Order: sequence, then structure tokens, then C-alpha cells
Amino acid sequence: MNETTQNGTVQNNMNQPPQQGYRNPYAGAPLPPQPAPGPQPPYMPMPPKKKETFPMEKRDLIFAGLAAGITLFGVIAGLWGGFRAGYTAAFALCFIAVSVYLGQKKQKPGIFGCVCGALSLALAPVFTVTSNPAIRLFSVIAMTALSIVWFAALAGRRTPEGDLGLLSTMLAPIPDAPGNLPQTLRGLFSGGDKQKRISKVLLGILCALPVLCVVIPLLMRSDLAFEGMLTGIFKDLAAIAGQIIVTVLLTPLVLSFVFSLRKTEKQPTRIKEGKGLDTAFIAAFLGVLSVAYLCYLFSQTAYFFDAFKGMLPEDYTFSYAEYARRGFFELCAVAAINLALILAAMLFSRKKEGRLPAAVKGLGAFLSLFTLVLIGTALAKMALYIKNYGMTVLRIGVSAFTVFMGAVFIAVLLRLFIKKIKVLETAAVAAALVLIALGLCNVNAVVAEYNYNAYITGKLNSIDALYLRELGPEGVPYLVKLMEDGKQPDKVRREATYAFYLTCANGLYESEWVDDKYKDPTEEWMTYYGYDFTTPLKRRAGKPSQFSLPLREAYAAADAFLKEHPDFLEKEDRIAAYHNDEWGYFDGEEATTEAATEPPTQIDPSLDPTAGAAEPATGK
Repeated sequence: MNETTQNGTVQNNMNQPPQQGYRNPYAGAPLPPQPAPGPQPPYMPMPPKKKETFPMEKRDLIFAGLAAGITLFGVIAGLWGGFRAGYTAAFALCFIAVSVYLGQKKQKPGIFGCVCGALSLALAPVFTVTSNPAIRLFSVIAMTALSIVWFAALAGRRTPEGDLGLLSTMLAPIPDAPGNLPQTLRGLFSGGDKQKRISKVLLGILCALPVLCVVIPLLMRSDLAFEGMLTGIFKDLAAIAGQIIVTVLLTPLVLSFVFSLRKTEKQPTRIKEGKGLDTAFIAAFLGVLSVAYLCYLFSQTAYFFDAFKGMLPEDYTFSYAEYARRGFFELCAVAAINLALILAAMLFSRKKEGRLPAAVKGLGAFLSLFTLVLIGTALAKMALYIKNYGMTVLRIGVSAFTVFMGAVFIAVLLRLFIKKIKVLETAAVAAALVLIALGLCNVNAVVAEYNYNAYITGKLNSIDALYLRELGPEGVPYLVKLMEDGKQPDKVRREATYAFYLTCANGLYESEWVDDKYKDPTEEWMTYYGYDFTTPLKRRAGKPSQFSLPLREAYAAADAFLKEHPDFLEKEDRIAAYHNDEWGYFDGEEATTEAATEPPTQIDPSLDPTAGAAEPATGK
């Protein structure tokens, strides 16, 4: 209620409590008549939300069946085959099938897409050529990433713009495969009548499996003939079950990703760049590092660059190994740190119209050039190390990684001044080329051949036979050569013999470890280990999917040697068990004299092939 005050203003008293004695004049007044309610509208429920699904055509269903078959083949021949020739064939089939299926969209993949496809296909033979596990692992990662870029290009997906655009394309299957899995399954099993019938059949088969797990063991116990038949068929039942489970899990994910490429349209997105860090902060940060690097260059010039001359500095008191190790790995660490800092400066610096500030360009160029000098010096140090101490796979691998880092830094240096240069694309191509070179030249075989020839020609004073064993099948032919070379010292032949014996037991032929294979007749409680080989010898990698070139050469050398020395495995097994590799298969009178003067253990002569032997076991 409003009241007018003495000064003419209007005061609102609605929010104030009523005064004492005040009476509402409207209290008790009848309400005006209300209209009669009309008929209620009928209840209209919300229409159910339609579930999204991928519409399937005949070629989609054919591709799905083909993909399931290729996945099963890849699991059996590739994963269970040890990543050898079977994995090469499985990847080639998968590459061709997906390329043909996505190629029907008639999209131009672009130059970089074609390069990625060619490199991924060129990496496939690596698994047949080399047995190096590290190269195989990185090849699997590189092949997968490059083939994803190729498939995306075939489907018309352009790589997002920005420095990190390629990374988002390579990681696309992580969200796309599980995200589109419901649409894929509904499209495959809930389309027409035939698809529904297929889904019911599959469901019935899955429900029958638990019942079979109960019924089949009962039937096997009731009849020996039935038990023998199933034992022969399902000898590796656990492996078969594992292969089926992995195939069932992988196939829907593969189909989901491929169908998402073909049946969805995704516009290229640009990675949003923030405001960035202030140029003064980045310039000060990189400037401090640059000053430290300049001081280091001036103070270490002699020690740094004498590696290019292939010699130690005049006042250097350490060995070649100490010089190379101390210089090489530290320089590699500095190079990795500089790469991370330069890329971070390029990504997070405040840009004007997409251009880097001049201070960031200058300091980044200095750091890049300084790192390239470090990389060249590190490679020279490693060459000095290899020249004096021989090759190892680690030394070659680290040198190859250093070359890869050099290619990346060249791309970074160019990117500072040329915006069109793509650092990640250059890094991807360089990594693939390095892996192809290491794999196809078979670095394990190169190392084994180099060390053997350097030892035979006198460039190396010694050779590590046990390291040749660590090289896998590639080292077997050279172990056989060392064993059969009567001009070699007994120690070298003994180590080669023991290494070859362990390779046969643990890598080439099927054998079983026996803890108490041999017993000491003087002390009945004392037993010695040994290996039980199958008769006749059975190869561990005898299936076609397990074929590889190193294994073929290793089996050729080992089979020829064991054919000439049929008692080798049995005698060497006893020698290794009793004498802990102090004697060898080829030891002759010298070993017999040692055994007579200072025997390590009194053993049964019938179990000791060296007891009473006047000549070597092979007559050589």
C-alpha cells in the first residue's frame, strides 16, 4: 500500500507489517466465478530416441567376414607365430583388404598419405628378415601408425592443421574404435532377417560352449577311443581358446574403426593455439642455456672434436671405452633435452599472424646448430668405440637413433624459418626409414659377421661367444665355425661349444628342463640339472608361419653340425651338468690331464664322456 508523506513523496508500505488495529477490507469477500474445466488433452508419450547404427550393404558384410578371417590368421600366424613370416603375410593381407574397401570412395589420398602407406608396407618384410625383438616392436608401432594415416587419407580424412595435427590422426583409433562399437554391432546383427538369424545362431553357439565344457570331459572318461581322438585334435586346446578369444575381441574394434572412416564424415580441425607465453620469458630461458652451451664448447674443444680424428686427446688418461661412453650418452641426453625445449618454445610462444618471434627463431636456430654439432661428435665417438671394441646391437641401435635425431633437428631448424615444414611428418618418415634400414640389413647378422671377421683377421684380440648366442639365430653359424676351427684356443672353442649347446636347448630344438637328471654316485643326495631333447630332434619353429631367414640359416648350420656329431647334445649336456662348463666337447688330452690331477667331483665314468679319453671326441 502506498502513502503520500508531508513532503510529497510516495512511500510503499507493502513490505511493512500491518499496524495495530488495521483491518483488511477485502477479507471474507467472495471469489469471482471460475470457468468450468474443459476436457483434458490425451497423454502423448515422448517418442523413443532412435539408436544410431551403421547401415550395412552387401560389400560391408563381405568385408566384415573377410576382416574376421584375416584377424584370425594374424592372431594364429602372427602373434602365436612369433612375429615372423606369418605376421608379414597377415599385415600385407590386412593392408590390401582395407585399402580396397576404403578405396571405393575414390578420394585422393595425397602425397604424404601415399608415402605413409608405402613405408608401412615396406616395414612388413622386417619380421621375416631379422629376429631382433626391439626392431620388431618399434616396427609394429610404426606400421600401425603409418597405416592409420594411409587409411584416413583414403577415406578422405585430411590431417588436421597445426604442429600436432599428425599426432591426432595417428591416435584417432583410440576414441573412434570403442566409440563407434555399438553402431557397428547393431549394423551387423540387427539389419535384415538374415542378419538377425546370424546373430541368434552366434548367440546359441556361445550359450552351448559352457555345456560342452561339462559334457566333453565326461564323454572322454567313458571311452578311450574318443579320448584319443580329441587329444590328437585338441592337443593345444589352451592355445586355440586363446586365439579365438583374442580374435573375438580384436575383430569388432577393427571393424568399428574402418566403418567409422567410411560411414562418417569428419571435418579437419585445427589444434587451437592459446595466447602463448611472453616472448621475453622464453628468450631469457633459452638465452641462459645458450650461454652455458657456449662456455661448454670453448672449454671442451680438444676433448670434443678429437673424436673426428679417431684418437684420444693428448692429455686424456682414460681408455677408448671410457672416452666414448662418457661422451656419447651424455651428448644424446643433451640433444633430447634441447629437442623438447625447442619444440615447446615453438608450440607455446606468443605468435603474430602465425609467425614465431625473431628472438625465438634466433635462439632456437643456435640450439639446433649446437645440437647438430653434438650429434656429429657423438657419432664420431661411437665409431671410435666400435673400431677398438667391436660391434654390438646396442651400439648400432643407439647410433641409428642419433642419426634419427639429426634428421629431426634439421627439420626443426628449417621449421623455424619455413612454416610449411612439418616436424612430426619428417620425424615419422625418418623413423620409418631408420627401422627399414636396421631391419632389412639385419643388424644382428651384421654385428655377428663383423665381430667374427674382425677376430679372425686380428682386428679384435678376443671374441665373446656368449654374446654371439645373445644375437639369436644370427649368431649360430659363427658359433659353429668357432667350434670346428681347430686353430682356435681351447677357451674360445669351449665357450662357443657351451653357447651353441644352450642355443640348441633354449632356442632351436624342443627340450625339457630336468632338475635331477644326473646323480652323483658318491653322494646320492646330490643331483645335477640337464635337458631332455626329443628323439628325433624337433624344431621349435617348424611351422611355415614361423619361417624367417635367420632361422633358416641357423637350422642349416646346426643340423649339419649335429649330423656330423650325433652325440654332441648328450655328451655336452653331461659335461655342462657335472663340470659347470669347465670342460668342453672338443677337449682332448689337456682336459683329461686336468680331470686326473684336479677333478672337481668324483663321478661315475660311464656318465663322464671325458674320462679315459685319449683323443678329442670328434677325432679333431
